Amino acid sequence: AWCWTTRGAPCARRCGRAPLEAASLKPEDVLGKPFWDTYWWSYSKEVQDKLRDALRRAAKGETVRYDVPVRVDESEDGEPQLIVIVTA
Repeated sequence: AWCWTTRGAPCARRCGRAPLEAASLKPEDVLGKPFWDTYWWSYSKEVQDKLRDALRRAAKGETVRYDVPVRVDESEDGEPQLIVIVTA
């Protein structure tokens, strides 16, 4: 499963193995960084802004769900993979 934990902060606190492996990343590449600035989202300002807004809304208690293309290892086919974002 693709899962991350931010625990109310904008920075990635924990990250599952699947998203790291899909992008050929190590935990230190993403942990402690603003979540929207990590590799998966940094290909598009629009994607980053939408994710930042979803996290802001979730911090206020709202549940947000939407589909979004996420960047994976570019040595694969170079196309973003579609995932579902759910914040709560």
